[in-house]
Amino acid sequence: MYKYFISYSVAYGYGFGFGHTETHTDFQIRGIDDIRRISRSIEKDFNYPQGSVVIINFKLFDE
Repeated sequence: MYKYFISYSVAYGYGFGFGHTETHTDFQIRGIDDIRRISRSIEKDFNYPQGSVVIINFKLFDE
């Protein structure tokens, strides 16, 4: 299990914002497909529109 700190931007409607969250995954981030997978998870968890989250940065906390 991997624990990451994620910084992201979100655009929805006529606005935008920034956020951060902690996520736990069973995979290590190794490429853009992993980033997209986590972006979709954030959208689902926070009820953001599909395609609205862009991950700006991430940091591995623990393995």
